[in-house]
Amino acid sequence: MIFDELWRAQRRAKNAEVKLRKSYQHNLQEAKKKGEDEYQATLHNFLWEKDELDEETKRLQTQRWLKRASKVGC
Repeated sequence: MIFDELWRAQRRAKNAEVKLRKSYQHNLQEAKKKGEDEYQATLHNFLWEKDELDEETKRLQTQRWLKRASKVGC
């Protein structure tokens, strides 16, 4: 069913976000020790990657909805 597919996609996206957060957690702590500029640059990189991940997730969900809609004749 479409809802199962969407649920799986959302779960994969959430897991990917958790991995991303974990990978940047240490980097952000180290950057904070080095100074505000380094911290801001690292934070910017994290937020950019998170936005990219969110956009990819939205794109995949839209494709799934469109695929389903075309199958039922909408």
